[in-house]
Amino acid sequence: MTTGVVVFDYTDWKGEFPALSGAVSLAMAQRLFMQATILLDNTPHSIVRDVDQRSVLYGLLVAHLAVLEAGSVTVDQPKDATGAPIPRTSATITAGTVGQVTSAREGSVSVGVQALTSGSSAYGTESWYNQTQFGATFWAMIQPFLRGAYDPGPDQSARWLIP
Repeated sequence: MTTGVVVFDYTDWKGEFPALSGAVSLAMAQRLFMQATILLDNTPHSIVRDVDQRSVLYGLLVAHLAVLEAGSVTVDQPKDATGAPIPRTSATITAGTVGQVTSAREGSVSVGVQALTSGSSAYGTESWYNQTQFGATFWAMIQPFLRGAYDPGPDQSARWLIP
């Protein structure tokens, strides 16, 4: 890692998110990392100053964005006779549903979903992150940093760091 900046490492990311690695190419992961840097500043003046902590958050954001881009997913990892995942096998990921579940039935299985749109007041906030388990984890982990902080910056000009 460069001083104060997270450099995306696809091999490390695949190790952290093996269920997604088979469906997310290097090029896609790098593009999603660039999108994640729009959501969370990747400079020494980020609200998350610790580069290792920020790296963990970026991994979650890349996974969250990957799931959203795939239209949500169902992950099916090959398992052995005991039900344990088989090492060094790729998971299959199939498109599913993204959005807030508004209704559900059990007989003949029915699920109603309301997608979040850019016009929604929840877009870009907790509801948007809670669409995936990765986003929900990111949202929980970023909370201590969202209290608002003052950073005078290198030129000593005032900047409020509120995402």
